[in-house]
Amino acid sequence: MYFINRGPNKAGNHGNPVSNQTAGMVAIPDDLLSAYIAAKGFVNIQTDGGLVTSVETNQEALAAYEAARPEVPEEAPASVEERLSAVENAIERGLSL
Repeated sequence: MYFINRGPNKAGNHGNPVSNQTAGMVAIPDDLLSAYIAAKGFVNIQTDGGLVTSVETNQEALAAYEAARPEVPEEAPASVEERLSAVENAIERGLSL
């Protein structure tokens, strides 16, 4: 069982799930955790006492979050030659891998 903040922060995110409950947190069952993580915590939740009973993506807050983040290009994997050169340099410097 994980725990999230009962209310969202000013950006609309409930924070990362944590394993230890503190004041102001509610339990999120395992069957709702995947949807929560997929929405990066930008969700509207329904609770029953201290337990989350439903999770719905807050599309507006999620879109604003994603629009504010620059797209990070994927790095091309190093070629065999680049990796071999790095190994050779490490050996020459006496470093272990």
